[in-house]
Amino acid sequence: MSTTPSSSISVGTDIELGDALRKQAEEEAALKFFYEATLDLSFDDASISTVIPMISLLTRKLQVRSENENEIMIDMKNSLYDTLNTRFSYIKRQTSLMPATILDPRFKSKYLNSDELDLAMSEIISFLTDYDNNSALFRGTDNVSSVSTAPLVLSTSTSNIPQDKESLWDSHDNNPNQMDSAGSEDQKSVLKEKIESYLSEPLLQRNADIYCNWNSSPYPTLRKAVLKYLSAPPTSVPSEQLFSAAGQIYADRRNNLLGENVEKLLFSAHNMRLFNYEY
Repeated sequence: MSTTPSSSISVGTDIELGDALRKQAEEEAALKFFYEATLDLSFDDASISTVIPMISLLTRKLQVRSENENEIMIDMKNSLYDTLNTRFSYIKRQTSLMPATILDPRFKSKYLNSDELDLAMSEIISFLTDYDNNSALFRGTDNVSSVSTAPLVLSTSTSNIPQDKESLWDSHDNNPNQMDSAGSEDQKSVLKEKIESYLSEPLLQRNADIYCNWNSSPYPTLRKAVLKYLSAPPTSVPSEQLFSAAGQIYADRRNNLLGENVEKLLFSAHNMRLFNYEY
């Protein structure tokens, strides 16, 4: 039985269509991870601590190869991989991203190498040390301001020491607010031990509430760093959604609304979901 030219064309078209659909499915499979990452980063309760893990996971996905991949698919993955590394090569040099990652109990040091972990720990220790020193200085200034303004009477043993001669107390009197270097090193050692103890604990589930976890954490000292590094959203999507909601409230029929009433409506609309309210 012979085949007509029209049937041959039909079979060829079906084969080409099947190949095109298969290639499209492969491309969608590779790009769906980028779509998933975009959604995860766009939630209003997302934290910048997810940036480094997400970039690491995307690069790993692009390195996976299957037996049936064609050259076009391989080239696309290689191009995406190179572009991803080029565009986001700076993220592990950001002093805010690495500390945020290890302070997230879902990730900790899982996506950092030893050098990056040391840098992140040094950043947190430096912040906490400065925070404590500034707090102590503020308390000292506050206490001084509350003391009576009556003139101080120096003892004769102190006031009779000539000021132009070397004294045992020179280093103390000339630097009244400077902490002893040994004490500062001890403080850093204690903070490092606390961070290492925290990192040694098991990771939380990825869908766990990290803020509730820190509220009940046995490491209250580290919470000061958590407030600094885990408070920033990774994208501007939440603020854009809030502006969009404001535009809907300021409709043509509501252009006379007072600003304070708009703020109340926005607050209610944004936080109503916390009470599982259904419209």
